[in-house]
Amino acid sequence: MGKRVLETSGDHGVQGSLHRYGSGRHSVAFPGYRIFDEGQTGVTFDLLFASYLRGCTDVELHDPFISYSYQGRNLVEFMAVVALVKNPEKRCRFRLFTLRAKKNEHHEIQVRMLDKITENAAEQGIDLDVIFDSRAHDRWLRADTGWLIFLGRGLDIYHNFEGGHYAFPTSRQEFRKVRGFSIAYSLDKK
Repeated sequence: MGKRVLETSGDHGVQGSLHRYGSGRHSVAFPGYRIFDEGQTGVTFDLLFASYLRGCTDVELHDPFISYSYQGRNLVEFMAVVALVKNPEKRCRFRLFTLRAKKNEHHEIQVRMLDKITENAAEQGIDLDVIFDSRAHDRWLRADTGWLIFLGRGLDIYHNFEGGHYAFPTSRQEFRKVRGFSIAYSLDKK
């Protein structure tokens, strides 16, 4: 099963094309809109983001729903891509804008999770700042590489899977089935 890709190419408007898999850190970034089918496999954060973040030193992520452990895992997996492609000579500033968990006891768990992620990110050269934004709604990210990326579902693109530690999807995103989602890449005019 391939993914449908709609690309904007200069003044030629929107073109549809079908691609099976990209090569993540080694692919070329291009502006456009991509639609991924429900249940599709082969989709990774590396494929979606690496070429757009290559050389970054500043990333701003807006995802209102980073409060449960699986959302924290998604954040860590995304930040691992940032760690691999960031400018190796510099630390990367990473600001996460998210909602505060509604219940106080769950907010305490959320803060502990984000504190652990912050500590681990620092070891990889990423300085994570978490900003609880009560107005958070849309999901998008901006990097100092010149890209603005609109994240239809945020980082929560994968279906749950069974099998625990012994299931292939546990260790490789390529084996996970995605929820249907879209993502748009735009050059930041900021």
